[in-house]
Amino acid sequence: MGQVKYPRQGMIQVKGNIEVLKTKAINFFLILLIFSGLFIMINFQLRTEEKERIQEIYAKGNHLVSLIALQPLSTFEKEHDFFVRTLMEYSTKEGLAYCHIVDRSGVTLVSFTLPQADMAVRNQQGSNPVKAAGLVFSPIEVGDSGARIYEFSKPIFENGERAGSVKIGLMLEPLSIFTKERISLLGMLFFFITAAVIIFQYGILQAVKPLRGTVSRLVPQSAQRNTKKDLTRVFGIGSIDGMIKDFQVALVRLKKQLNKIEGNNKGLASQVGVVKYEKRQIVDILNTINYGIMIIDIQGCVVHINDYLLMHLGKTRRDMIDRPFEDVFSNSDLVRFISQQENMEQLRTQNHVELSLSELSETDVFSITSMALTGADDQSSGSLITFNNITTQKNAEKSTVAFVAHLSHELMTPLTTIQSYSEMLMEGEIEDLETQKEFFNTINKETKRLTRLIKDLLSLSRIEMGSLTLNKDIVKSDSLFTDCLVSVEGSAKKKGIAIERHAPDNFPVFMGDKELLKGAIINILGNAVKYTPQKGVIDFGMRKEGGNIIFDISDTGYGMSQEDLDHIFDKFYRSSNPKVQDNQGTGLGLCIASEIINLHGGRIDVKSELGKGTYFIISIPMEEYYIDD
Repeated sequence: MGQVKYPRQGMIQVKGNIEVLKTKAINFFLILLIFSGLFIMINFQLRTEEKERIQEIYAKGNHLVSLIALQPLSTFEKEHDFFVRTLMEYSTKEGLAYCHIVDRSGVTLVSFTLPQADMAVRNQQGSNPVKAAGLVFSPIEVGDSGARIYEFSKPIFENGERAGSVKIGLMLEPLSIFTKERISLLGMLFFFITAAVIIFQYGILQAVKPLRGTVSRLVPQSAQRNTKKDLTRVFGIGSIDGMIKDFQVALVRLKKQLNKIEGNNKGLASQVGVVKYEKRQIVDILNTINYGIMIIDIQGCVVHINDYLLMHLGKTRRDMIDRPFEDVFSNSDLVRFISQQENMEQLRTQNHVELSLSELSETDVFSITSMALTGADDQSSGSLITFNNITTQKNAEKSTVAFVAHLSHELMTPLTTIQSYSEMLMEGEIEDLETQKEFFNTINKETKRLTRLIKDLLSLSRIEMGSLTLNKDIVKSDSLFTDCLVSVEGSAKKKGIAIERHAPDNFPVFMGDKELLKGAIINILGNAVKYTPQKGVIDFGMRKEGGNIIFDISDTGYGMSQEDLDHIFDKFYRSSNPKVQDNQGTGLGLCIASEIINLHGGRIDVKSELGKGTYFIISIPMEEYYIDD
């Protein structure tokens, strides 16, 4: 058997030196990686803190300039010294750099500037004039100190008019790198990065362990000692064996902490999912609400708008988001109202204004409310503005007022006549029997007029409240036609009016409430007799057309203008035509007749021309009916 030859000692030494150089290069790279990571983390933290400080100064500046803008200009003139002292105290605590208040003519009422900010403000004069919109301008650099001044402005309103402006500047000091919190964070990061490096080296040691067994088996003791020294120098086997056990315990703890963080992350992801779902639900709810909703931020820009408002504006959501409110609505009264509400937002009150907005509708009236929104820190985060169309409500209010006025007039006229005539009769002022008889007839006529008015009001009330029910039964149209004709023939003969009858050969049968239908048709026939002069002609006919029964009523009376035609079915409406006014009436008959025909599913059409008579067409659908055996 041949003898095993081993490498020479010098060759092992050279290879060991090469491995040492590689290890040093790796260690240097790891150290460089650690410091690069720390630098990136520090830079990221500085940027984050800078953004938070700028957001905080934005909120503080808008709040302070709004508080000052709430004060009347006379306050700054009377209490000038006290106001300046207060500003100096605020500058020490909150970083106020300057404050300038001017009236509408440009006269300065209050001017306060810190010495270190004076030069920077002078350099910016003319470039940032006082605006009325309350916007934040670009920061002003203060010398070489790194400090910056952020400028805010607001208009001052008195009696709904702009009376002046206020401009303030808040100084933001440069951010300090070495703070207690930041040093603690860096120490923690350094610890975790160092632990990661040690774990990496521990992995290398685990990979090298099999070499130790190979060396023990193949290399003689003398060569093994030299080789062990080389391996120790290269991999640090002998120097860190004691540390491995300590870090094994740390690794177990770290694994538990990582498992805990992973569990927390899963819980957090679940909560984020719930929040997103709830947000979608809220947006869907806002979109289903039947009035406009808009949310603006503290800068006056749109951050949300619901579908109702988008539909009326004729815009898309992409067109509206981030646009200033005054670019969406040009109405000066609305812009002033929103601006004043922002100035009073610390009161957390809700107010409203009623306006017509051309952007939404040319004729409708909207009730607009504005309510301040606050964040988790109770700081203002914007405003919620609602647009509620109250046109129908306004029209209903006008109709109610008109109804009460007409009703009062209709009741007072006959009551006054009855009272005066009764008092004269009771006091014996009228001795002539014929005159007394005439007075009694007048009282009787006015009493009947009151009775008719009250009956009409009761019928109309029952119809509008839905308590009037139809007692539908089989109606023989010939009987209905004849009853209506007989009811008005007497009054027509007294005026010499001829009623021409147009009836079909076969009278159809249909379902309906005969008494209500008869009352509606007689009302229209009675009006034809009342408003047709003597020797006039009235045509009354009935026909079947398709699935409808048609009643035609035409006369040669006074006729109606287009204005009258638009209102003849309104409660208490009577034409201003003097010939019509000479005849007594409540103005409720046609309204009640229209409602009765509507209850039967029918309709009334009217054609008329002033001085040429009127033509009513009453259409009633024929329902199917069955006769039990």
